Amino acid sequence: MYASSLTTGLVALLLSSAPFTLAAQPGLVPFSCGTKTAAGDTLNVIKALHKQELGESIAGLPVALKNGVGGAQGRRAGSGRKNKDSKEKRQQRLTVDLYMHVVTTVVAQGEVSQQMIDDQVRALQNAYNPYSITFNYISTDVTVNDLWANDGDDLGMKASLRQGSYAALNIYYQTNLGDRNLGRCTLPGPEPFPRSANFFTDGCNVLSGTMPGGRVGGYNLGYTAVHEAGHWFGLLHTFEGQTCFGDGDFVADTPQQAQVTNGCPALGDQDSCPDEGGVDPVNNFMDYSYDFCYTEFTFGQDLRMVDLFTQFRSGS
Repeated sequence: MYASSLTTGLVALLLSSAPFTLAAQPGLVPFSCGTKTAAGDTLNVIKALHKQELGESIAGLPVALKNGVGGAQGRRAGSGRKNKDSKEKRQQRLTVDLYMHVVTTVVAQGEVSQQMIDDQVRALQNAYNPYSITFNYISTDVTVNDLWANDGDDLGMKASLRQGSYAALNIYYQTNLGDRNLGRCTLPGPEPFPRSANFFTDGCNVLSGTMPGGRVGGYNLGYTAVHEAGHWFGLLHTFEGQTCFGDGDFVADTPQQAQVTNGCPALGDQDSCPDEGGVDPVNNFMDYSYDFCYTEFTFGQDLRMVDLFTQFRSGS
């Protein structure tokens, strides 16, 4: 009842022209993501791309800094301003095959409707189309299996259901996920051997209740899948490391962020690193905000997704 009332209220707010915010609401499960941090070859490539990105910034890639002053040696920016020449030089448009799998318990069978599936595809397309990624939606299959739906035998599930190459995104919408996570996803890395465990397990696990119209209040507009897909393309959390020091998420135009966002504070109200450039990017898909708070990736994140897909997945 409460989640339904909240969803109705959010829809009304979304349809209005006035800006809105919402503090974390009691009774709503906070966003939690089970994606592992980058390591090995993936982390090394991310660091190399970050170093290259910083060099371009020094060479003249324009960035907008809070109060005109750059923190962390001018590295972090409030919101990267697009550079047309850089975009034309470095970016290409990606078309990525998308396969979706609904895995449900017997009791929850029918909880995910065709309308929810259609709306989820639309949410993914609408989030990524303004950038450099288009999804070529192939299909959705529905499997009734209590073990798989409750996050058991992940390898067995994916070995049975996975479709396409290493360049194809597979998302598994399950009734329940372990550790109270709303989702988790694999990061890109060196292409695994065909039909190996690493090949089969590549993809994203998402709680089906986060699909548009689902049962998870605050997180049921379909943006958990958008967030997790960001990991699949190689993005880290904007609050990576949860510190005001270091390289954070290794993207030059996302502000340094030392705490996760819960709810939807007004942009500018949350600044966990006040001595650094920019305020916390509460509207960024790679934070932990409520779904209706999400609006964007940055230009640097867009470049990073294209670069890492090209590095690790495009030859598949």
